[in-house]
Amino acid sequence: MVAAGRSIVSVFVLIFAGGVLLAHYYLWRRLVRGTTGPGRLRVSLTLALVLLLAVLMGTFIGSRLGLESWIAWAGYVWLAVMFYLVIILAVLEIPRAVVGGGAAQEGFGTSARCGA
Repeated sequence: MVAAGRSIVSVFVLIFAGGVLLAHYYLWRRLVRGTTGPGRLRVSLTLALVLLLAVLMGTFIGSRLGLESWIAWAGYVWLAVMFYLVIILAVLEIPRAVVGGGAAQEGFGTSARCGA
């Protein structure tokens, strides 16, 4: 009976971690890669997003181990902000797809609409 309970928790953790990773990748694609060119700014923003992912995962691991720490508030605040960002950006995908700026994007600054 205990083994079944642990396997259910393990499956939940894997699904949750996969969802969080996908959400961070989506945020990186839309907010970092889609708005910045190659360079220091993109690297800095990518590192910031990776750090926020690590804080979030540390919050959940720490809470499961019974460790109450100062990092928990940052992890839970980021979880809420991440959730709202994903929802807002997902809703904005609809008009973006209608206008035609979706998957057919040529790259940063190389759009035919720039007049180049």
